[in-house]
Amino acid sequence: MAHWWRRDEVLALLQAWEQTLEPPRDRDELSESDLQRLFAQFNALRPRDGAPVPIAEVEAQRHRLVRTFLFTRAFNAESGRAGRPNWFQLPPEQQEDLRRMNGRLGDLALVTQDEFHLLTRVCEPPPPPVQTQTPQLQVQPQGQNEDRPMADEMKAAAEALAGLPMFRPNERPTLSPSLSPPSSPTKRDMIPVEKEEKQEESSESESEVGEYTVFKKKSKKDVDADYTPPKPKGKAKGKMSSKWSKRDEQKLLSAWHEVVTSLSDNGYAGSFASRNEGLRLNSLIHQRYVELCGDSSSPRTNQSTGAKKHAIVMAFRALRNVLRTLASQSDRPNWFGMTPEERMEVQKRYGQHNEQAVWIEKETMTPAVATTRVNSAWDHEELLQLVQAWEEVVDDPKDRLLLSTGERATLHARFCTIAGNSKRSLSSVTRQHHRLCMSYRLIVDTNKKSVRKGTPGWFDMSAAEQHELRRAHNKKEKGMTIVSPELFRRLDRICGKGGSTKNSKSGSKQPKRSHKKKIVEEEETDLPKTAWVARDWAVFVDAWHEAVEEFIALGNEPDEKVKLPNWLIRQKFVASGGPPDTTIGSITAKKRCVIAAYNFIQRCVAGLEALDGSDWFDLTFTERYRLQRKLVSPKSSQKVGCEIERESFRKIGVIIEKEEVLGMVTVSGHKRKRGKKTRKTSMSSEISDDMSVARSRSPSSSIDDEISDPEDSQDRYSQVYEEETQVDEQVVESLLEAQNARFEQLIHDLREERMEERKQNQAMLLEILHQRTPAEDPNQSAPYMESLVGKQQEQLVDLFAQVHKERQQEREDFHVLLRKLFTRSRA
Repeated sequence: MAHWWRRDEVLALLQAWEQTLEPPRDRDELSESDLQRLFAQFNALRPRDGAPVPIAEVEAQRHRLVRTFLFTRAFNAESGRAGRPNWFQLPPEQQEDLRRMNGRLGDLALVTQDEFHLLTRVCEPPPPPVQTQTPQLQVQPQGQNEDRPMADEMKAAAEALAGLPMFRPNERPTLSPSLSPPSSPTKRDMIPVEKEEKQEESSESESEVGEYTVFKKKSKKDVDADYTPPKPKGKAKGKMSSKWSKRDEQKLLSAWHEVVTSLSDNGYAGSFASRNEGLRLNSLIHQRYVELCGDSSSPRTNQSTGAKKHAIVMAFRALRNVLRTLASQSDRPNWFGMTPEERMEVQKRYGQHNEQAVWIEKETMTPAVATTRVNSAWDHEELLQLVQAWEEVVDDPKDRLLLSTGERATLHARFCTIAGNSKRSLSSVTRQHHRLCMSYRLIVDTNKKSVRKGTPGWFDMSAAEQHELRRAHNKKEKGMTIVSPELFRRLDRICGKGGSTKNSKSGSKQPKRSHKKKIVEEEETDLPKTAWVARDWAVFVDAWHEAVEEFIALGNEPDEKVKLPNWLIRQKFVASGGPPDTTIGSITAKKRCVIAAYNFIQRCVAGLEALDGSDWFDLTFTERYRLQRKLVSPKSSQKVGCEIERESFRKIGVIIEKEEVLGMVTVSGHKRKRGKKTRKTSMSSEISDDMSVARSRSPSSSIDDEISDPEDSQDRYSQVYEEETQVDEQVVESLLEAQNARFEQLIHDLREERMEERKQNQAMLLEILHQRTPAEDPNQSAPYMESLVGKQQEQLVDLFAQVHKERQQEREDFHVLLRKLFTRSRA
């Protein structure tokens, strides 16, 4: 548990810190000897009534104080320059909000203003000595000139948080000038027209079109240049004081270009991907922008330059999309020869609406192209270097999608060592590793299927086909990398030799079986399953028809009511050329789909003949798909029924007739849902006969409205058959429930009778034993007791025989009822 620091303990730490460490005292890390001296001096100065503080907690508190000093100093400097309240003038609630928002960079300590002054004296470097002679170059200690990441991050975060509107002071609203009578014009009206025109020309030559003129009622040093006052509720428009002129935009672009070019030349290109590093980049650009502005004008804040930089990037991307769209047209207009109004009209025509994009000129766009994304794409050399680091540090199996935390860090460190000047972040290397894994798996699976089916391999496909496969695969895994043949050979050399992840797992955990069983290799399911076409449906119908013929030919008579197994249909379907990864559950779903399509085609054929007498099967797929909404319903969108041809339709009819004879197909194409019924206590076979007689008086109907219409004459046969099938199901369910209830009652009566017999026999035996005298020979009473036990056993055997006889009689009555039902349905 962390130590709770008291005020006197914090003061003791600051005093020990100042007395023991040499400047610079705000170093990020201390040596072991310095830390021991600091800890010893702190123990000497701290109050004796407090709890002991470990050395690790002392170092952690020192880090918190350093972060607090850096953050508070940057916050106060930014607030003082913009005329806002400093840190200690804010309410405690806002201070707590700032600490919480800055928590991602580390915890901040709670210090008062006096403690901060002491902390400033400790952490700030001493002033240089005053020189009376010619100044010479001072050799400063190493560590003051070098960049410190924590200091840069805390400064950027403090400047960004200090510019938030919630921490700005509420300025007093500026009162409107008093109204002057018409006879006394204001000072503004008395300015000559020539001078007014010259002032407007000089101010608007540097600004954008539509920019408002700013009246300088206060000095810019006293008022924040980014603060936008609330808009008045009247019709008068408020003057915008944060507009960027063209000169300021050019300076920002120049600063941006110089900073990124310098980073790229020094080997830091593309190393500002995370949020913290992005804040550092914005801080560097802001510093260079302030230098370019000089003392001639008051510069913008760090937040303002960052927001403007983001707006330039978004405007450039919008313009780039418009230019790409225009480049595909033969009569494309000259974008840079248009006026801003014409450019806005062209943008709206293609779905874009960016006001700043219309002001980007050709000479401005060139540096923006160079600065938006520097070295963000991975080139071929970097990918080869990543694969080399991958081979050296990642353990087998190497084609794993997810690496551990240690492996990710080791892979990133090894890649940076091999790459040299290429500085990629940890997240970028991890993301690229995942993309290469997915691309490699996709290529391997495609090549396996191409060998099995005789189709072209991955590298034999066109670029459009490869892109289509990647696009379909991206629905499950986002992001893939284009792999060249050379890169694939390198990946296959390191990933193929160790075996895939699934094979290694399955080989180590293979169960032992006493009987022989074929081991079927499980195919990868990463590739997306394509939708069936007309050929696949035709093959499925042929396989189904062949399975029905073979099933009946093997001696399965229709009277036996044996269900056609779906695994037989799947076996025939795969043997006929269907996809081998088709499951039995998929076969069941396809059967329902085909039956629904058959009923759909029946309605369409009848409706088209009644409409104009044409043939449904002479139409194309598109014509059938459009015509179904006129023949079936306005919302109908049946695709399978539009793909089935005449021969397949005829075979489906034959199949349904034969499976209707078997009694195991539902012509509606939907799953049969059984109604929930309460179990009855007892029901005899006579009650079941009464229910079978009442079946004809109360038929039930549950036909789907989209498949069949009760008023349609074409579906009467299917409707009647389904009604009889459902009534038969209700009768069978009632018989089974009655049988179960009867059996439970017999078992209950048997148990009760047996327990009663046992109690009587035990009472009789105990009475005999109690009445026996000691002089009586025990051997004489033993046969009598054995006869009593034997009699009890005979009673139990007779009871079981009676139960078995009643059970046999119920079974015979059940079969007789089934024969009656079958004869009545055929009649």
